[in-house]
Amino acid sequence: MPRTGAFSLVFLVVSLLTAAGLSAQICHSFEPGTYTHRSFKTESADSIGLAPTGNYDLVYHRIAVKVDPTIRYIAGSVTSYFRPLVSLTEMAFDLTDSLSVDSIYYHGARLATFMHTGNAITIDLPAAVSSLDSVVVFYSGVPPENGFGSFMTSTHDDTVPLLWTLSEPYGARDWLPGKMTLTDKIDSLDFYINVPEGFHAGSNGLMTDSVIVGHTVTYHWRHRYPIATYLIGMAVSNYEERTFQVASPYGNITLLNYFFPEEEADWLATDSNVAHAIQLYSALFGPYPFIREKYGHAQFGWGGGMEHQTMSFIVKPEFELINHEMAHQWFGDKLTCESWSEIWLNEGFATYLSGICYERLAPEWWYAWRTTTLRRTISGENGTVMCDDTNSVARIFNNSLSYSRGAYLLHMMRWQIGDSAFFAALKSYAADTSLVYSFSSTEALKSHFEAQSAQDLTWFFDQWYHTGGYPSYALDWSQQGSSLSMKLSEASSNPAFPFFKMKVPVKVYGRDQDTTLVLDHTSSGQEFTAAVGFAIDSIQIDPELWLISAGNTVRKLPAADAENFMQVLSNPVRDQMTIWYDSRNLNHVSISLYDMDGKKILSADVPQASGDYFTTPVGYLPAAVYVVKVTSEHKTLTQRIVKL
Repeated sequence: MPRTGAFSLVFLVVSLLTAAGLSAQICHSFEPGTYTHRSFKTESADSIGLAPTGNYDLVYHRIAVKVDPTIRYIAGSVTSYFRPLVSLTEMAFDLTDSLSVDSIYYHGARLATFMHTGNAITIDLPAAVSSLDSVVVFYSGVPPENGFGSFMTSTHDDTVPLLWTLSEPYGARDWLPGKMTLTDKIDSLDFYINVPEGFHAGSNGLMTDSVIVGHTVTYHWRHRYPIATYLIGMAVSNYEERTFQVASPYGNITLLNYFFPEEEADWLATDSNVAHAIQLYSALFGPYPFIREKYGHAQFGWGGGMEHQTMSFIVKPEFELINHEMAHQWFGDKLTCESWSEIWLNEGFATYLSGICYERLAPEWWYAWRTTTLRRTISGENGTVMCDDTNSVARIFNNSLSYSRGAYLLHMMRWQIGDSAFFAALKSYAADTSLVYSFSSTEALKSHFEAQSAQDLTWFFDQWYHTGGYPSYALDWSQQGSSLSMKLSEASSNPAFPFFKMKVPVKVYGRDQDTTLVLDHTSSGQEFTAAVGFAIDSIQIDPELWLISAGNTVRKLPAADAENFMQVLSNPVRDQMTIWYDSRNLNHVSISLYDMDGKKILSADVPQASGDYFTTPVGYLPAAVYVVKVTSEHKTLTQRIVKL
């Protein structure tokens, strides 16, 4: 397209002239040494095809781009300051080969040798580099359509142009040369976005100025906190702007919203929700992590939200979506998962904290949130919270595993160690100086839970992080006087992990009375007794939904001295027959099955040690009526069953 080529060439010249005098400017605006330098760890590129960027620490980005929301095209330059970890003669950046690298400059001179292939730029440096240095990459082209929409042009209100980026997890290279591994955060950032006049551009940090030249305007966003590359974003449209202040114990927080003019009423109505949520998070987890700058939203066209640092992009100002993306500013942005295999540290946290907002700010919806989240968790069957395929974007962002099961892992941890230890652990985790504004791991989080609870929680993470599946509980109970006898059995949905150890809450109901008992369940078939000072009508397992479980059953059994000491469960039967018998005070049980003509079909002697259930396959039998006979000592009971 002629127009595209024309503005690309002009912009290239302008960017080059800017870059030639950039060194002195950066010494002033970059402010090296302002922030504590973080430890850096290397990570090999995976099969996604990341560039080999582990030999340097990326310190600063100066990004200058020209975009038009009516055109799917980008032209720009990125000045990158880096600190070598070894003596460098060659370095690399991630950048899709769908874009063209126009040129690369080093110390004001154009480099003659570089390669751009396989979504990576490889740069030959003129001499070995061992201290802080910089390069400038000029690039342009049509970004590919990848991921969740790494670079998108669209419309709102039928015809109004809209452009946005969404780089998580592997989309940053589709529009921005840089470094995509989860090992290194950029310490500081300046982002210049040139757009046609009449459009606003939102991004990270604070907007320091906007300069109109001809029929274009350049917005300068300055960010002075460490940031992972995938959290850099821009959104461009004819936004209306709303700014207000929210008080917190740590100082005022500037809130900035960019929204579509036709949806102004909806956005203005969310001010109190945003204020209450950010105050709640500040109280629970410490100061808003980017308090010197802002928190805000830019409305965009993707069906959800994205936690770009200091400015989340969201489709609608809905309660749960706003609170989810805001929670990421603490857990996901300030503390970022060190591998996509641990994405739950971002998404499980944000999902659970949106639930906490229901609990604290809209309690009438708290039970509904738990019900919905538990249902989504169960739908994940035997998948694990730990992501076992980081090459699959769908697996990384699996709703039932990374989001819902991750959230329920936190909910169960809260139940296991108690509110005081749980929230103290999260606050200390969010303030851990070895993690903040850097990368975190499940093991690091575990250490905070263990420190605050004084418990070894290895078993808990083995069950709920590394293992998939869930238990189904069966509670048998009877009452004699004030003595309640219970037997708690468990079946696992995961054959590879047959038992989940947990504290199991059971609620006991009587006439106008109830109480909750906590059963420390360490083996299936475990028996418990408790003194309950009222006649029990019913019992419910985990009514407050603290645990991941499904298909739970409760059976009231006859008293030990009752004549009816056996029962065929789930009658009619189809593939198997299960008989409950009361083994208390019995030496052994003999079980027989007869047809209606009196012919014995099967028999078994069951020792007391085998427990209270006898199960046998009956799928091979014809559909008919049969008689079960259970004999113990001098007692014999019979029951008819229907075989389907």
